[in-house]
Order: sequence, then structure tokens, then C-alpha cells
Amino acid sequence: MTLSIMGFSVTMWGNLDTNQRNTKTATFNNEFKKGWNETDLTLSYTYSVKDFSITGGYIYYGTKYADETEEVFITLAYKIIGNPTLTVYRDITNYKGTYINLGLSHSFPIFKETTFDVATGFGYFIGESDYWKTYNRVTASYTGSKYKGFHDGMAKVGLTIPISKVVNIQPTVQYWFPLSSDAKKEYPTPGDIKDSYNPNGPVKYNLVYGIGLTYNF
Repeated sequence: MTLSIMGFSVTMWGNLDTNQRNTKTATFNNEFKKGWNETDLTLSYTYSVKDFSITGGYIYYGTKYADETEEVFITLAYKIIGNPTLTVYRDITNYKGTYINLGLSHSFPIFKETTFDVATGFGYFIGESDYWKTYNRVTASYTGSKYKGFHDGMAKVGLTIPISKVVNIQPTVQYWFPLSSDAKKEYPTPGDIKDSYNPNGPVKYNLVYGIGLTYNF
């Protein structure tokens, strides 16, 4: 949920997990049950000059399955074909590291004010604290070099459908995938949970769908 005015924005993002399951990096007391386990708050400001804009902001991650953490970020955007954006996120507390994402998007008119929207993104991650040490098969623990490399990719399609002059609905489908062998690498273990090369867990192939509602006033 986002509220924006005069370049300033406040966003609240929450996660209701309908079937919480323990992983290498998350442990739930109420496993296999519903749980509201994350609330993120973002504050940002955007400054625009003609077709160029720059956004700076702060994110607080309120997680119940891991240590809470904070990030600062900056986004550069330019209004040309593909609407490229380049965003750099930097964790400043518990999981210090830098994530860089390049995004592209475009909307095609298909009927009156309805548009067909496509987007894609590619991420590169650089771990900086000891938390990001990778799995070493010799020591059978996270004592390897700090994780870095091409991390995740995303492809998205959707529609923007005007319901009135001020209200739009936006159904979307997203497909997420790893960008490198290191991002998805896992090692088998005697138990049910594998050891991943990345201490934060592997990037898996995921399909995500949802719907957004926009009210402009």
C-alpha cells in the first residue's frame, strides 16, 4: 500500500503466509499454519527534471523469522523506450551488502485506456558482512568466500484496466528465476533441508500472481 504526494511516498508492504514452513534461514513456532510474518515500511522522495528522475529512500524490514534490518536505496530512471531504471540497495544494519537491479518496462494500449504491461528485471548482489560467507563443502559450514554474483531475474506481464477516471485495477503475473549457477546452487544433506551455497537460501523458479488497485486524486 503506497501513498504519494508532491514527490514524497510512504509504502507499507506486508506478508501473510498461509502455510509457514521452516527453512535454513527461517524458523516458525506455528509451522504449517497461517502467520503474518513480515511488515516493511518505505519512505522515499523523487526529484524529476524533464524525462529524468532520481529517487532516494529508506526501508525498514520488520521480519518475525529473522533479525530485523534496514536499507537505504537510490533509483535512477529515464523515460525512453523501455523506461530503464537502475536501483542500488544497501543494507546498513544486520545483513550488510549491496544489491543492484536493472529494470525495463513498457505499456501497450490495447483497448481505449486499457494497456498491456510488460516488465523485466535483473539483479546483482555483493555480500559484505560475514553473514554472507558461502557454504564450504570441506568444512561443511559457511566458511567460504562472501557471496556475490548475478542473483535473480524477473519477467512480468499484466493489464492496467480503468474502472473510472480515478481508479485502475492491475492484475499481474510474475516469473522469478536464478541468474547464475551460484544463485541456485544447493547441496544434498541427510535431512529434509538442503544446504545452499548462498547462506540466505537459493533463488528458485517461482510464479507469482496478484492484483493491484490504484486510486488517483
